[in-house]
This record gives sequence, structure tokens and C-alpha cells, in this order.
Amino acid sequence: MLDLMRKHAQSWIIKLVLWTVVAAFVGTIFYSWGMGGRAKSSGGTVARVYSEDITYSEYQESYKNLYNLYKNIYKERFNDDLAKKMNLNNTVLQNLINTKILKVYAEKEGLIVTDTELAEKIQEIFSVDGRFNRDIYLNYLKNKLRITPREFEDRLRQDILVNKMEYLLRSGVKLSGIEIIDAYARQEEKVKIDYILLAPSLFREKVKASKEDIEKYFSENKEDFKKPEGVKVEYIFADQRLYEGEIELTDEDLREYYDDNITNYETKDGTKPFDEVKEKIAGILKRKEGKKKAERMISKVRNEIDSEKGDFREVAKRHSLKVETTGFLIKGQGSVKGIGFAPEFASTAFSLADNETSNIMETRQGYFILRPIEKRPSYIPELDTIRDEAEMMYIAKKSREHTEEEAKRLEEEIKGGKRLAEISEEMGLKIEKTGFFKRNDSIPNIGRDKGFIDAAFAIDKGEVEMVKIGYNYYMIELAEKMGIDDEKFKEDEKEFADKLLKEKQTRVLQAWLDQARKKGDVWIDDRAIQ
Repeated sequence: MLDLMRKHAQSWIIKLVLWTVVAAFVGTIFYSWGMGGRAKSSGGTVARVYSEDITYSEYQESYKNLYNLYKNIYKERFNDDLAKKMNLNNTVLQNLINTKILKVYAEKEGLIVTDTELAEKIQEIFSVDGRFNRDIYLNYLKNKLRITPREFEDRLRQDILVNKMEYLLRSGVKLSGIEIIDAYARQEEKVKIDYILLAPSLFREKVKASKEDIEKYFSENKEDFKKPEGVKVEYIFADQRLYEGEIELTDEDLREYYDDNITNYETKDGTKPFDEVKEKIAGILKRKEGKKKAERMISKVRNEIDSEKGDFREVAKRHSLKVETTGFLIKGQGSVKGIGFAPEFASTAFSLADNETSNIMETRQGYFILRPIEKRPSYIPELDTIRDEAEMMYIAKKSREHTEEEAKRLEEEIKGGKRLAEISEEMGLKIEKTGFFKRNDSIPNIGRDKGFIDAAFAIDKGEVEMVKIGYNYYMIELAEKMGIDDEKFKEDEKEFADKLLKEKQTRVLQAWLDQARKKGDVWIDDRAIQ
């Protein structure tokens, strides 16, 4: 039975996951929640929708299902940290709320799910080679989902009902021919632009900075020169990479991992053979074991410091670990030389007393402890120590002011009909040229600035428009515009229209749900979202 289930994993299991997880979540378009607090500890209600409760156990099960779906897709690349970055718990609760709303409205509309519809969906999900396999169905419910057929069928019936309501809402959304053509044109039409760049760098050499100018500027803008408080730190880092070379693995170790994680190596063409992935598995196991060794080492070091078997440096030396010293760190500093990205490093250092040892902290490459050895309050330095910095800031400010004044003058002349070629000749500035670009393209030397792109597609031949990006001013003129290719539009129309319709349906569905929330009673336990 297990072999049969494994053999057909890419067919019915994937269909089951996609149906019971994704379909029930009504897409994955809804966000904004964090889990914790009283509901978690008590197993109580985390939200209420139209008098229907969403319990913590419902949330927990839904979270696990979606987590496992992503785990199946991304394999070992997906972990708890990535789930937090994706705000996965946020997605889960909002989708549960939306599902409840759709269920309530489906019942108001008199929608039902017949036994025949339910049976057909179960047969579709658990079919092997086009035939329903009852043994696989019952085994999967018992061993994987750990629920009874009645529980599964009740949930599936609700999912079908919810999707009927969603279909009812989506099916009422239509596209006109004008919408399709306009959207296609926005995606496919191209323009070429000529432009002149007016930048502060053009005026920098013209700015003269006297001693008096700098002193006055410093006196009037002292807060701009304020140096933040800092902390100098000593730290001990147990780098897992130092221990990975000590790890010895047998083929039996590699084979055991392969068998335990066989689904990670399944593709649409079948399961990758052991010999093809054994080196990759060795790397995974060495990293895992190396990290365990690093954790044991840093724990031993921390315990010895606590039990006064030596001070910070003595204990590190005893275990052949280096004590590294940082320069002054500032709050919010995210990277530390030798450790890499570790945003908690600086924040922890600021929270400790001088020479107080931190708790053990983890990074992607190992574990570390630290102690602050010197703290520096924020201060405004004497001008003589930062005169060059003050001069540069003064010149930059004056250069920006000159640029702005010149831009205002030119804007008035543009309104009077002045063309780009005249501005170029008068000011001795080169006219730059873009190639053809679409609205979503990145323009060389400019990027994807929305203001520039919107102006480029809005101007007509013979017009000049001024666009500001940061401190720079661009005077732009349309060189050429290329409309859509009618033949290509005919080829693309159906696929493009289908995609456009789905996007519009999703927007309409979201708007409908937003309105339904406002009209109805949706409550979330505030203590559950701390």
C-alpha cells in the first residue's frame, strides 16, 4: 500500500493538497494577522465571523496544512524563518475569516452541495489511473490526516460550498472589448524618449565654500551632524563550518535520510535515484551536525562563564575559540563582520550592562555570545574634526538649490514652447536617448520610476515635460511611439483576456469581501494578535 501511495503521490496527493488547502483558502490573496496570546494558550476562539467561531485548533490545523504545502513545493529551502517572513499565519487567519464569510452568504443564497457532488469530488481527488481507490482514500485519512471519513467529508462539503459561492461572485464579472484592448495596449505599447538631465553635479564646481560659509552652515544644522550612541562589543562565535569537516557519514546514514525524506526527491518524472542526490544529502547532514556541534560548544562556553570557571576570554581560549572585538556599533545595525547578518546583535549589546554576557544567539552559520565593553553616548562632534564632511554637505545643499532654481526657470520656458534642442544648445547639455521601452521595463540609467514612465507615455509629439526624480530633473520629449501589433494581438487575445478576467475577478472578490466585513460582525481577539 505504501509503495502504491508513493508511486501515485504526484497525482492524487497533490490534487488533495491543492483542493483541501488552496481551494478552501479562496486563493491566497488575504493578509494581516499575527498569532499568540490567550487564544493560543487556552485553545479558545481566535476570531468570530457572523456568530461563527474560528477556534485555535482550526487555525492550527489550517496553518499546518498550508505550511506542509509550501514544504512540499520548496523542500528544504522552506523553514520556520521563511514562514515568518511570508507572514504565513497572517494568510491563514484571513483566509479562514473569508471562508466563513463566503459560507454564510452561500447559505443565504440557498446554495447546497449534493451527495453526488461530494462523491464525485472525492473520486476525482483519490483516483489512480482514472479509477477511485477506496483503500488509498481510507488509509490517507487515517494515517496522514488522522480524521474519520465523516469529518473529512463534512470539511470537503464546506469547501465545495464555499467555492460555489466564490464561483457565483466571479462568474458575474465580465470584460468589455475596450477593456481588453486598453489593457493590452498598456502592456504592449512602447515609446522612445529623448531627455536632458539637470543634476546637482552640474553645479557642484560652481559652489564656493568659504570658511565662514561652512561655520555658519554647521552652526545652523548641528543636529544633522549628530553621531548616534554606540557600543563596542566582544563576542565569541562558534561557527558551524569549523565543525562540518569533522563529521563522518556512512552510506547507511545517507540512505536513511533519503528514505525518511523521499518526497523531497520526487519530480513529475519520478523519484530521483539515491546516487544522484547522495552528495547533496551529505551536505545537508554535515550542516545539521556541524550546527549541533557549534551549539554544544557555545553552550559549554556559556555555562563555564556562568559558573565562574574563567572569564570571557579565558574560557574562549580554553576551547580554541577566538574573541573578536567590534568597532562602535549603532542601533539598528544589521550586519557584523565575521558573523554576517545578525540584527539582534547590536540591539542585544545595547540592552546589556558593561561586561554582562548575553544569552546564546543563533545565526545561519552558528551561535554566538557577546558582552558590551564600552558604550558611547550620542554627541555632536567639534567642527574641526568633521570640517571636510561639513564642507561636502554644504556644497551638496547649495548644488541642489542651484538645480532647483534652474529647473524652475526652464519649466517656465518649456511652458512658453521651448523645445529640447533649444535647451540643449543654450545650456550645453547633451540630449540622451532611450531605446524603446514598455511601461513595466527598466530604463537604462533611470530605472522603473513611475513618474518618468507615466509622463513618457502621456506626452504627445512636440511636447516637453519635466520630471523630478530625487534631486534630479529630467526634461523629456517623445521621440517615437509604437502601438500594438494587430496580428500579435489576435494571437494573444484569448490568453490575455483570460488572465485579465481572473485579475479583475480577484479584485471584485476582494472588494466584495471587504464590504461583507464592514456590513457583518467580524471580531478578532486582540490578545491573540499581539
